[in-house]
Amino acid sequence: MSRYIPQDDIEMAVLYRLFEFAQNASERLTPEKVTALFGTELSVKRIEMALGALERRKFVYTSYSTVRLPESDITEAGYRAVERGLADADSFYFNYHKLGDNWLTRNDDDLFGVPAADRIVPLNHNEPEYLEINEKLGELATAVLGDNELAPGEKSRVSGGLTAAKAVWNGLEIKAIQYKVGVLMAVECVKPVAKGKFYELLVDALIALVRAFAKRLGLNLDLY
Repeated sequence: MSRYIPQDDIEMAVLYRLFEFAQNASERLTPEKVTALFGTELSVKRIEMALGALERRKFVYTSYSTVRLPESDITEAGYRAVERGLADADSFYFNYHKLGDNWLTRNDDDLFGVPAADRIVPLNHNEPEYLEINEKLGELATAVLGDNELAPGEKSRVSGGLTAAKAVWNGLEIKAIQYKVGVLMAVECVKPVAKGKFYELLVDALIALVRAFAKRLGLNLDLY
């Protein structure tokens, strides 16, 4: 049975279709025309929602008029986002380019044989929860660097892990295993050195936020 297509996947698929369309044309498209670019059944409403989300992320520009329907096209930022994805064999864009609409309707039970730890999910940089985690990762990194009680080697190890976690978090997509190892475990590594210090509560709050956000994305971090 084909799966229900998550809206985040539709957003990335719409951006890819606009990227593909832009190779041979420069016109802007109505939501109905964007829908027609797909070989699988998608409602115009879901396409409209995807275009709106992409516009908020500055990946799509939409012109509005009182006499005709809104028309959209891909921006330079959106074009470059797809280009970066096409260069990464683990990305949604690479797989969608290779497999087309079959990638959208793939069976979640096997994901074409991809292990659960390699599952890829998009990160919406405009979501309040995403922004809060991003902000607190920066706050925690600053706190660790300012902790003069830490030995230089320990400070370097912990702050380096947080810097790497923030780099992973700033990507457009993230693997399930990256979420667990690259973000959650990097924050959990701070917990022993934060005990009894002013940033201990920040560590606890950040761990709770990261776990809650993962659950909303459908990731069970305890599996990895």
